[in-house]
Amino acid sequence: LQMENGTARERQWQLECDLEPGVYTVVPITTGCMLRSQIPDACLDVPPTLKHDDRTLRHELVSTLRDVFRTYDMDMDEVLDYAEFSRLYMRMIGEPLSQQQFAEHILPRCCSTRRGLSERGLIQFISNILEQQGEGVVLWCLSRLGYDYSFSSVHSRCYMVSVHSTDPFVCTLMPREPTLMVQAWSALIHQRGVQQASQRILLYTYQSKRGHTFSYGAEVVGGRVVDICMDFQASSNVVVGGDLS
Repeated sequence: LQMENGTARERQWQLECDLEPGVYTVVPITTGCMLRSQIPDACLDVPPTLKHDDRTLRHELVSTLRDVFRTYDMDMDEVLDYAEFSRLYMRMIGEPLSQQQFAEHILPRCCSTRRGLSERGLIQFISNILEQQGEGVVLWCLSRLGYDYSFSSVHSRCYMVSVHSTDPFVCTLMPREPTLMVQAWSALIHQRGVQQASQRILLYTYQSKRGHTFSYGAEVVGGRVVDICMDFQASSNVVVGGDLS
């Protein structure tokens, strides 16, 4: 997100790709924050345990802290300098942090370089809060950053597309069309999905590499009309998304 004065406010994820000359349609494929948590609503009121029995941090907490680090590492230099960490500190703690406090109390106690706090250092910083002030304070800090008890972000997100070209090009912003989503998912499943044949029906399965998300598609061979039924009776913790048929 960019402020009006040109300074960066927040960055959550960045993808880069090189495109050959041609016509492309860019469709963000994501459920965003509308994705329901796999944890029952009743369990979201129960504070989670942040450590394993061997006193190590839970993987879900470490993954969340890495996500926080990427969000506030605005220049992507793999460290949080004073400006970046102070913005995170203010959002998380609710109090300002001076540059002297950052240099004397934060950097020496956590993994860092001359340029700032590393990802490992941020995890150590939160681990120190956990040891000194308890799980309740850490969960409160995470809630201020927009994470619930399932470590899922509940904040809204936007998408930005930046195109760099040495030659003139035309970029058109089109209104949202449901057919584009169908075409995008169809192309994704066809190109990257695992294909299986079953009685003149081609079945495709695609698993997202960054989450426990599966997409299924079926293609009928021969022009017949068939009904597709998916049976999840033997499954657990399954959230079914929208129907793009």
